[in-house]
Amino acid sequence: MNKYSFCPDCGIRYVEPSGWPRTCPNGHIMWKNPIPVVSLLVPVKGGLLLVRRSPIAQVAPNGLTFPGGYLDHREETWQEAAVRELKEETHVTLPADLIREYRVVSKPGKYVFIYGICVEQSQTDWPAFTTTDETSERIIAGLERIDELPWEVDRAVMRHYFAARQ
Repeated sequence: MNKYSFCPDCGIRYVEPSGWPRTCPNGHIMWKNPIPVVSLLVPVKGGLLLVRRSPIAQVAPNGLTFPGGYLDHREETWQEAAVRELKEETHVTLPADLIREYRVVSKPGKYVFIYGICVEQSQTDWPAFTTTDETSERIIAGLERIDELPWEVDRAVMRHYFAARQ
């Protein structure tokens, strides 16, 4: 049994789960769409805010990455998801209306990466960092740390960001 055997809206098992889209007995239609991943570029004093993934994180343990994660809730915009993930991973809060689209990159059949950006921030108003289940460190870094980012898509976005500022 796979995760696509049941309707995500009502929980009823599909009669014959083959092909896409699928319609459950209650009439809900499910499409197999790529998963949206939201990341946020937060400029700080010539660098970008990065988080170090926890050693026990399921994805890229100990790697550096932009704050971000999956667009989990159908009720939230990608900007709201970005600030939710920022707060969960760094304890930093920003209003969603400060977030603008920076880049959108797709990996066919799997993910759509939405990179947002905000205006430069100051760390002086940020709360102290404490580790989370997902993150073990909050740092400001530039291209000197790019090799610690585990995903090429993040490295490409970081290179693009700094190249545009030269």
